[in-house]
Amino acid sequence: LYFDSDVGYFIGKDDFGRLNAERWNKDKDLIAQERGE
Repeated sequence: LYFDSDVGYFIGKDDFGRLNAERWNKDKDLIAQERGE
């Protein structure tokens, strides 16, 4: 699981990571924090 700054959201590398990425990408505050907003 990592944050891809080029696309602006979390990417999961495996099934577990994809599940977490999907959940984390719904958190607009977390996304804004990772983007540095």
